Amino acid sequence: MDHALAVKQYSRSSAAQEEPLPHDLRPPHILRMTMDYLLVKLMDRCENKDENLGEWYHFLWDRTRGIRKVRVRVEVPRDSTLFAA
Repeated sequence: MDHALAVKQYSRSSAAQEEPLPHDLRPPHILRMTMDYLLVKLMDRCENKDENLGEWYHFLWDRTRGIRKVRVRVEVPRDSTLFAA
């Protein structure tokens, strides 16, 4: 696995989980880089005949959900360009 390209998997919050510390959350510029990677490098893979569309969709949904979750916690303004390609 190339750790430079790894994207953190979404994990659902639960009452048993402790709230992450601010320094454990990805900063907005890293969230933007991650979203750019997903949209630019992985979005078009659905056009590959060998690609499993269910797995592709689940992967992208899961990773963007994780980004959205962190975005709320670090209070990135809604009008920011975080999700602009």
